[in-house]
Amino acid sequence: MVLGIQEKESISEVLEILDYMEEEYKNKLPPKFLKFLQENKDNNYKNHIDINEDINSQISKSKTKALLGMIFYNFWCNEDERKEFAEVLKENEVKKQEELNKNYNYEDLFKKSEKMEHVVNEKLPVVIRKTWYQKFFSNLKNFFHNK
Repeated sequence: MVLGIQEKESISEVLEILDYMEEEYKNKLPPKFLKFLQENKDNNYKNHIDINEDINSQISKSKTKALLGMIFYNFWCNEDERKEFAEVLKENEVKKQEELNKNYNYEDLFKKSEKMEHVVNEKLPVVIRKTWYQKFFSNLKNFFHNK
């Protein structure tokens, strides 16, 4: 699997965050997973996390947040936290689907396209089609006028 630049940068951010965490949390991560992170990080990544500021405000990449959420869910949660986290994920998914349905309602899409068709048809040039004999006489007239 080939990872893109954004994924590698997100992995590097996660590794930087893990460096600031207590050993208890790092030890819960499988060595194979840590090896994967080390092998796929962005080697040109420059550290930018300030431990004196709120970590959430410093993480701008959604992929970093998603990766941290996955680590939390799979390795650091107990059963109660896992259930609560799953509920939050479900609620977020419902909100996202409602927003998508609102923005991309199929009935509204057809209404918009009908309006656009009307506008496009008004601006199209009118094509005048000539019959074969009109073309013939036009060409004949042009021939004699050019000489």
